[in-house]
Amino acid sequence: MRISTSEYKIKPLKRAAGELLGYPHPRRVPAGVYVEEAIGISTDEFIRAMDSGLRFIRNVFPLIELGFDRDQCVRYLAERGFGDTVKVRLRGVPVPRQRRMAWIRDHDPDGWAQAVEFDRAIRRRRRPG
Repeated sequence: MRISTSEYKIKPLKRAAGELLGYPHPRRVPAGVYVEEAIGISTDEFIRAMDSGLRFIRNVFPLIELGFDRDQCVRYLAERGFGDTVKVRLRGVPVPRQRRMAWIRDHDPDGWAQAVEFDRAIRRRRRPG
């Protein structure tokens, strides 16, 4: 798992779920109390659809339930005026896919500047000493 997935998506969502339920860390969420977390994974990536691993977070996958693959998602968005939506566009999170980063560089100068600064900060933090 990439550091960005764990540090900037999974851990904050788990922390927020506990807080929204009224049980911030380190308080335990009682049995039978849970949230549903809707995750946008399409049918062509169904292998990524997994349980949360926590009894108080139940993952649901509405795109899979609708039978939407990536092409259907793109068409759906385009029909509603969101035709330029890219697959991943997380500002400030290093994404190793060159095409996605090139799109951000070419179409989102502020996002690109944030991503570059974030990358520099990570590299400084990882240096020994």
